Amino acid sequence: MLGLLAIFIKTHNLDLQISEEDNRMYYKCYGVIQMSSRTINVRLPETLYKQIEDLAKATARTKSFLAIEALTNYVQSESWQINDIRQGLDEADSGDFASAKEVEAVFLKYGA
Repeated sequence: MLGLLAIFIKTHNLDLQISEEDNRMYYKCYGVIQMSSRTINVRLPETLYKQIEDLAKATARTKSFLAIEALTNYVQSESWQINDIRQGLDEADSGDFASAKEVEAVFLKYGA
């Protein structure tokens, strides 16, 4: 998490202050971040909403911050699939297919 925070701070030209209070580490960023934003509405199960609310209170974050963080992490972790599919389609469009011998070697190696 600290690595991502450092990248964010560097790319947005912010100053960072880290302090420890009550065995918790707090990060304070100074600077102005200008981002355009859009709004979505999501219906959540009551139990999930309560968990988000409790986490927001415990971490001194807003529910919006937690939702953005979770959605960002999910989209980043799933984006590789879309990129791989696009790459495969591009390869297929250019006629770049595995030979029968290469396919057989993969089946022998991993089973099928």
